[in-house]
Amino acid sequence: MGKRKNNSLKRTIKYLAVCKNPEVISRIIKKSPDNVVKAICNAALNTAEGSVILNKKQKQILASHRGLIHQLVQKGETPQRKKNLLVQKGGSVLGILIPTILGAVLTSLGSKLFSNK
Repeated sequence: MGKRKNNSLKRTIKYLAVCKNPEVISRIIKKSPDNVVKAICNAALNTAEGSVILNKKQKQILASHRGLIHQLVQKGETPQRKKNLLVQKGGSVLGILIPTILGAVLTSLGSKLFSNK
């Protein structure tokens, strides 16, 4: 991945981690390249596997959206399908779930999320 694309990915993910407006989050996800969706799914996988330290409120939010998280971490689904799932859910799900997942992962794992594996 080029340096410019990597910087753009980091900025987008950091913004999504703090944005609370579901309409803005939905538009960003809809217009973003697949690597943004892959980063969101990777963050969801890290939270689902317990690699991220979560507080009680974060655990409650994630537990209430367990089904969507399960769909995001499924292997074999295309990034486009996962993007459609996120955009389709919209509303308060995106305004709460995406910032919770990304915020927790960025706090716990930081730059490991963006490292080349």
